Amino acid sequence: MIYRKTKIKMHSGIKSILMIIVILFFRVNILVSQNCIDANINEIKLCLPPMPNMRECYNENPIKQGVDQFKVQNNTIHAYYLNDSTYRSYIDNPELTVVSDCFKVYSVNETHNLITKAKDLNEIFNLFTKGFAVDILNSATADFSKKYQTITISNPTIIEMYQPNSNIKTALCLRKVNYGGGVYNSIMTMNLVVLKERLLFYCYYLNFNGAKSIQNAKSKNNIFGIKLTELNQ
Repeated sequence: MIYRKTKIKMHSGIKSILMIIVILFFRVNILVSQNCIDANINEIKLCLPPMPNMRECYNENPIKQGVDQFKVQNNTIHAYYLNDSTYRSYIDNPELTVVSDCFKVYSVNETHNLITKAKDLNEIFNLFTKGFAVDILNSATADFSKKYQTITISNPTIIEMYQPNSNIKTALCLRKVNYGGGVYNSIMTMNLVVLKERLLFYCYYLNFNGAKSIQNAKSKNNIFGIKLTELNQ
């Protein structure tokens, strides 16, 4: 009798553990679904990550109207993130808002059915960056004020190329932008990422404010990219 009671207790303990595992499994799945911004490339379903203190707002007007003014015809924009303060400012007064600290996620329509592997990234990246000026700089020692004197609105310059992980290839660029009649020095990252054998692009934009802003842009860009690849394994 003692042996049988002990055996029942053991089974009860195993059942309790299994119940906890099942509950945790469903909680994790609910959490993932709540923290996922849906995006599709044809039949391929992708999950875009939320970002702290940022809002995905591409389909909201007047934001969509403003973003679409600069949309390339054969691109599909899947998401546009603004930080909270810029979002509020843009809603209130879009014409005077200086847009900085934002992400754009998009795809090129011609690549929607292209099966892409991580090993293809370098070749595709070289094709997409072929028309850009390239001047590799050391962000710790470069004279950015002098460099920006050589950059025009129509002529961004790549200053670094790297891979945050094996599925992403990044070009870090300096550029000039025009907001509300003023010209600003800006940082742009251009990223190609392979997700579920499809090619997705994202850019991060931040106004230049000294060498530290270069590192801030890289850091936030990399966090987004790593979260993106983790959500779509």
